[in-house]
Amino acid sequence: SPPPSLPPSLFSMPSSRRTKKVTLTQTDKKDRGHKSAVIDSIRSALDTHTSLYVFTYTSLRSAHFQRVRRDWSDSRLFISKNKLTQLALGRGEEDEYRENLRLVSALLKGSVGLLATSRPREAVVEYFAGLDATDYIRAGAASPSTVNLTNDDLSCHPVSMLPQLKSLGVPCHVSNGKVVLLTGQEWRVVGEGRQVTAEQAKLLGIMGVKLARFELKIKARWEDGDFEEM
Repeated sequence: SPPPSLPPSLFSMPSSRRTKKVTLTQTDKKDRGHKSAVIDSIRSALDTHTSLYVFTYTSLRSAHFQRVRRDWSDSRLFISKNKLTQLALGRGEEDEYRENLRLVSALLKGSVGLLATSRPREAVVEYFAGLDATDYIRAGAASPSTVNLTNDDLSCHPVSMLPQLKSLGVPCHVSNGKVVLLTGQEWRVVGEGRQVTAEQAKLLGIMGVKLARFELKIKARWEDGDFEEM
């Protein structure tokens, strides 16, 4: 779901700035409208559904998340900027949209999203617990494990791939009509905990190794003023 004219009460602005006349560009107006629409959408979902869940996510991929959206088409999923979501929910007792939503706001840090639903608690917990998918890791992410390349791995690739493999840093050559390593039987692609480079990510893709794990984990639940961390 998409992540300002917002109501003045949502801002605490110094009087010196409040009195300044600001001419908005067309982009500013569009951005304001978008943010206002997100806030209205979140509040409408709260009015429509009985409960709200905070979830964390890792290795978010469009294809996997779209499947989750389809599975929860009777509910609403939001992944927006955390500060914008906090504006919709309220940060304190004086501005929270519903009782104790300020406690939900306090958890909106890092990679988090919201699920507004009327399905029973057990159904939500069971679904999220069973949600697990793997995908190719992207450059810049930390590798969850060590991956080594062997001659057996290379044997399934044609000799014509030699230039591409070399360009990705693989020390290899052709021997007896096969691509083999120059360094013996094994060569390390990436070590556990090391940041994956663009070349390593591409090589892992060629090898068919999926290191990224897509997960959504429930962090907290709110219903009609009752709040619980999970």
